Amino acid sequence: SMSALITASKEDDLSWLRYWVVIAIASVPELVLDKLNILPHYNILKYVFIAWCLVPGPFSGSEVVFQQIYPVFEICHSSFIHIANQASMVFHENIIVADIAHGAVPL
Repeated sequence: SMSALITASKEDDLSWLRYWVVIAIASVPELVLDKLNILPHYNILKYVFIAWCLVPGPFSGSEVVFQQIYPVFEICHSSFIHIANQASMVFHENIIVADIAHGAVPL
């Protein structure tokens, strides 16, 4: 990761960024799975997954998983932005109505 930052190529930067996003997302269920011990050979599967994510090229695990995750993230992100904008508009409209009702804003 560190050596990729000092190279001129952006592709290796994006590849490492995708790797760390996938590893971060994979670590969330790992918090529970480590405690449960319900999967036999879980650690071996985890190490194989990490090794697959480190393979360079288009069939890298981090590239394949990222291409599956990113569209879902885009949908959730755009929905969240839309809901936040709507909530902000309602909040500001209610503040204006309350200010008018209390006489803070003259008509």
